[in-house]
Amino acid sequence: MDSFYQKSVKPRPRFEFCSKYIFRPLAHLIVLPLSRTRVTPPMLVMFHTFLGLYAVALIPQGQTLWPAFLLQIKTVLDGADGQLARATGQTSETGRYLDTNMDFVVNTALFVAIGAYSGAWVHAFLGWVLLALIGTIDFQWEAAHQRSRGNTFRASPDQTNDNPTILALMKGFYNVVFAPQDRLIKGWNDGRFKRITRNARPDQLKDADLIYHTPRVLDFSMNMGLATQLLMAGFCIAVGQPLWYVYCLYVQGGILLLLQLYREWITVQFLKTS
Repeated sequence: MDSFYQKSVKPRPRFEFCSKYIFRPLAHLIVLPLSRTRVTPPMLVMFHTFLGLYAVALIPQGQTLWPAFLLQIKTVLDGADGQLARATGQTSETGRYLDTNMDFVVNTALFVAIGAYSGAWVHAFLGWVLLALIGTIDFQWEAAHQRSRGNTFRASPDQTNDNPTILALMKGFYNVVFAPQDRLIKGWNDGRFKRITRNARPDQLKDADLIYHTPRVLDFSMNMGLATQLLMAGFCIAVGQPLWYVYCLYVQGGILLLLQLYREWITVQFLKTS
C-alpha cells in the first residue's frame, strides 16, 4: 500500500500542509478501491466539477454548512483524480488540461455565488482575479524553482493516445484563460531577476538564481494552493460570511508581495557580499 500511495503522489519541492495531511490521505482511501474499477480520472474530474457547481449554487440561497462540506468533498475528489491517474499509469495531457479548466469553472462560479449572496460584486470580481493570479504565481514560482535546479517540473504523461479533437478543445480553453497570465507572471518574474542581477558577475549568476528561487518562498506560496483556498472558503461559508474569503485573498496578495520583496532583498544582499 505504501508504494502504491507514493506512486500516486505528485513530486513537489515543498508541500501544501492541508493537502499532505488531510485531503491527500482521504483521497487515497477513494483511489484504492477505484483503481480496481473502470472509473477513469476524467470521470472523477467531471463528477467533482458538478459537485462543486452544485455546492456553490447553494450559497446564494443562504445555506452554509452543506455547501461548505460539499466543497471539501470536491477537494478530496480533485486530489483523487490525479492520484488515481499517477497510481494507475493513466496520466494524460488531456486530463491535465481538463482538471485545470474545470477547476477554473468551479472557481468562477464560486465568486458569482459570493457576489449574488453579498451584493458586493466588485469585491467578488477582485477575489476572482486574485485567486487566478495567486494560482498562477504558485505555478510559475514552483516551475522557476525547479528550472533553477535543473529539475523536471512536470513529468511526461503516461498516455499519449489523446483524442486530438478533445485535446485541442482543452488546450484552446487553457490558452484563452490561463496562457496570458502565465506569460505575464513568468515574464515579470524573469524580468525582476534580470533587473536585480544586471550588474552581477558571471560567476555569481548561478548562485543568485538559486537564492532568488529560494524554497522558503515556496513554503508560503504552495500553501496558497487550491486545497487551502477551498478550505478557507468553506470555513467562511460555514459561518455565513462568504465575503470573508475575498478578504483572505487580499491578505494573501499582500503576503505574496512581501515574499517577492524578500526574495529580491536576499538576492541583492548575496550579490553585495559575494
